[in-house]
Amino acid sequence: MLIFPNRYRRFALDDVVLEVNGLSKHFEGLVALNALSFNINKGQIVSLIGPNGAGKTTFFNLVTGLIKPTEGNVKFMGRPVTRTRGRVRWLPPFIITAVLTIIGTAVALACLGGTWYTCTLGSVAVAIAFTVVGYLRLPPTSLRPDQVAALGISRTFQTIHLFNQMSVLDNILVGRYTQTRSGFFDSIFSTPRKKREEREGFQEAKQLLDFVGLKVGFLENAASLSYGDQRRLEIARALAAKPTFILLDEPAAGMNPIETIHLMELIHNIHDLGITVLLIEHDMKVVMGISDHVVVLDHGEKIAEGSPAEVRNNPRVIEAYLGAAN
Repeated sequence: MLIFPNRYRRFALDDVVLEVNGLSKHFEGLVALNALSFNINKGQIVSLIGPNGAGKTTFFNLVTGLIKPTEGNVKFMGRPVTRTRGRVRWLPPFIITAVLTIIGTAVALACLGGTWYTCTLGSVAVAIAFTVVGYLRLPPTSLRPDQVAALGISRTFQTIHLFNQMSVLDNILVGRYTQTRSGFFDSIFSTPRKKREEREGFQEAKQLLDFVGLKVGFLENAASLSYGDQRRLEIARALAAKPTFILLDEPAAGMNPIETIHLMELIHNIHDLGITVLLIEHDMKVVMGISDHVVVLDHGEKIAEGSPAEVRNNPRVIEAYLGAAN
């Protein structure tokens, strides 16, 4: 039986798991996301929809640390995952001390062979430069993808990202990396902890394969799997990290109707484990059939959000994405 850690212990049922505030991303002159804001509560299945190029995958990449934001921030269970630092008026004390030491040394050296006005001008120039640095905009900062995964966030990709030359088992064990504690010493000397984690990893991999409905051999090469099985393996790898929040990027893409039905059942089963789900999906039958909440993007901006029924009947959504009536 799959057991996932309860990282929600201090959270009530309706508490916010993911908080997005004014999130923007610019690529040169292209605005991929513009001031996006919305919340996801614990236990929801939320769909992020919109036309191609609306900024959906860009949002996933921002949340998981693959790219950094231009503006805004994202918080996961109250902790900043990605944010912009803005303008800084005060530098850390150790930087101030270091800069003042350099200034003092430079002025002293200048005054040994210079006149009073050269020393004064040099001191004023350095002070002005130091003040300007204090007002510069620092670059945006984000957690690294491995740090995001360690918080309890996992994802799949629009284009399947498996380790194709590795076995099914090894792909799942890679996803389990954040759950292991063995280090270099344990690997060299094959310590009891290393052996225990190997046994646990093998057992959990078997459970995950059963859970996602993947009936293949452990040693089978990932590249040899069918498209649908590769999708399931990627989901199993994401679950191996034991997340509390999972992002699925077009999981039904390329699937036939029967596979899509099985996928919807799998997403419900993932939700039943206590995992909050956010998915990007173009198949409206999937979106309307499993979502508690839907967020709609168009050209990087949120144009609507609400229940599936509310979104389905929203005139802006119909015009921008679902298609206007003839």
